[in-house]
Amino acid sequence: MAFKQQLRGLLGSLAGGVLLALQPAAAEPTYPSRPIRLIVPFAPGGTTDAVARAVATKLGQALNQSIVVENRAGAGGSIGTDFVAKARPDGYTLLLGSAGPLSVNPTLYPNLPYDPTRDFTPVGMICTSALVLVTSSASGIASTADLIRQAKANPGSLTFSTAGVGGASHIAAELFASMAGIKATHVPYRGSGPATVAAVAGETSFTFTGQTAAWPMVQAGKLRALGVGSRERSAEHPEVPTVAESGPVPGYEALDWNVIMAPPGTPESVVRALSDGLDRILDDPELRASFVQQGIAIRKGTAADVQALMRHDIAKWAKVIEEAGIETQ
Repeated sequence: MAFKQQLRGLLGSLAGGVLLALQPAAAEPTYPSRPIRLIVPFAPGGTTDAVARAVATKLGQALNQSIVVENRAGAGGSIGTDFVAKARPDGYTLLLGSAGPLSVNPTLYPNLPYDPTRDFTPVGMICTSALVLVTSSASGIASTADLIRQAKANPGSLTFSTAGVGGASHIAAELFASMAGIKATHVPYRGSGPATVAAVAGETSFTFTGQTAAWPMVQAGKLRALGVGSRERSAEHPEVPTVAESGPVPGYEALDWNVIMAPPGTPESVVRALSDGLDRILDDPELRASFVQQGIAIRKGTAADVQALMRHDIAKWAKVIEEAGIETQ
């Protein structure tokens, strides 16, 4: 009899434990009570990494808790992004998301282990950063219109360097070529640094690169900025026209963007604490000034805005990838 009672008690405890494990994560009353990890799905040094470190500092101060940036690179950002998708939904593992892993990779990688629109809880938007169309100062190409004229006069003679197949610089260039009605040969490199150096050396005719890499080279006289990929001119370099106006290539836009994402099932109170903190720090004058100097534009947005942006860009880049026949190896 005693044994049966003990067995019933044990089974009851196990059943209770199973039910508890199946319940959604409950919010801590004092969140955050320990350090938060902010996952960057790329190697240190890029724009996304710079944004992550600036946001981690300011958001950590707003939440009165440290936020540690952790780089988990690989597969075009898919590895680190998937890591967060499968993390415990307690608010202590977050993603500094960007356009590549969340809007390009769904088409580029057929067996992507996550769905950007389903497998995350959006916290909010942070910023956008336009790519810059540049050429060597010694190339003889004076403007975007000049580049297009040369490409049409000698089809296939121009080349463009990129940070790799399917990366932001690649699809930005393919979109440009398609909208401008030109043909150019793709030359992939291992990273944005080598791709930019190739353009400086004249090994390739042009490239699209991030503003943090472009402006120092332009100011040093090594590169000529032909146009920025945003709808409006850069606040820091208003003398450089947009690609859309200087081609002209009406409607052209090539932006990277950054958002904060949490795993699916993260408690609403945790998401609210994070989004409220993010909203406050994006008004911080020091952060805004730092971003402007790097060619980064603050862009606030709700969870619904993040979802709408992802869906729009997934469709946009899918068309470019399919028309250009871009495939990962």
